[in-house]
Amino acid sequence: MVRSHGKKLFCLPCGKRDPGESDQQALIREIWEQLSIELKLASILPAGVFCAQADAMTGGVDVSMICYCSEFDGRLQIAHEIAEIRWLDRTNRAQFSAVGRQAVDQLANQDLID
Repeated sequence: MVRSHGKKLFCLPCGKRDPGESDQQALIREIWEQLSIELKLASILPAGVFCAQADAMTGGVDVSMICYCSEFDGRLQIAHEIAEIRWLDRTNRAQFSAVGRQAVDQLANQDLID
């Protein structure tokens, strides 16, 4: 899980597609920009779609997240807007964003993560 500068809660590494990008292209770029690792394109598999109240937003603003699983090369290192990286599990749910809680619960229930 990662925590961005100025945020209190952790979430899965994420980002937005640039114009003309596919989900996989955006995923590869965002993960490189945030964690300095290279995803193995052939190993990228969809893991779920999640939607919840956006953190620090009021008035019913939701965030939608498409999750993928992938193998990678390199050593995890925080970069750019990421302030902190931690290995967390469901016992740390109170530290997760709302959409992060949904994703972690479902991925763990599917035995995709511990």
